[in-house]
Amino acid sequence: MTDHPLNILKWLAEAGDEIALDEQPIDRFAETQAKNSAAKTKSETKSKSTRANITARAKAVAGKTGTADENGIKGGSGRGVNNGATLPDENAITAARNIANKANSIEELKTALQNFEGCNLKRGAKNLVFAGGNVNADIMFIGKSPERDEDMHGEPFSGIAGALFDKMLASIGLNRESVYLAPIVPWLTPGSRPPTQAECEICKPFIERHIELAKPKILVTMGNAATRTLLNKQQPVARVRGRWEDISFGEHSTSAIATLNPNYLLKQPAQKALIWQDLLKIKAKLAE
Repeated sequence: MTDHPLNILKWLAEAGDEIALDEQPIDRFAETQAKNSAAKTKSETKSKSTRANITARAKAVAGKTGTADENGIKGGSGRGVNNGATLPDENAITAARNIANKANSIEELKTALQNFEGCNLKRGAKNLVFAGGNVNADIMFIGKSPERDEDMHGEPFSGIAGALFDKMLASIGLNRESVYLAPIVPWLTPGSRPPTQAECEICKPFIERHIELAKPKILVTMGNAATRTLLNKQQPVARVRGRWEDISFGEHSTSAIATLNPNYLLKQPAQKALIWQDLLKIKAKLAE
């Protein structure tokens, strides 16, 4: 068939296209492209607006945080008073350290934490998870923030992870009556996520004072949060675990070692061989 207009009309008629709906032809491909372009522009505009709103709200919260107060931190930049969530800064952390250092006993420290308002996590937690086990033990284990079971019972290393932890202790002749336990952050995080660096820093003065008052001969940090906060390690705990080092908290010096957290082992059971190596080192250290 040639491109002669009559031949084209004949072909269209045979195909059933016999009636003209408009006087001018319509390019449906161009029409679709225009609709897609308009939808994309609308989506990008909405996304920019959402990001702007989030930024504005974040700045508003930061602007409302008050100055540090030794009776319970209001936190922040000192540009106003905020009765809601706080964003810890250097002033807030300094005030937290002042509160912690005033505690002359572990009971006083616990009371100070119960009254402390400088960590947002407290608002969503059921219980303060302060400590467990034997406060007079030679060895102290520091975990991360509480899981759901720990928050419900107010006891560190509870639930399924706690059962695994008990087996770990038993493997080297220990139990909960022969060790002392505490979390780096004493309140449940949303969704049991790992605590942020800011959350660890605002709670750090309390756990450091806790260690100083408990005076353990051996300190074991379990997991990234505790190891990063107390041993000042930037690498993941899997890379720095199993190494002894001497460290001081206030006037108390202790031998510290990092190892994996029981919660991590539940997800990565193949790594139990590594923690077994660390447990043997702990057993040998206790025998010295």
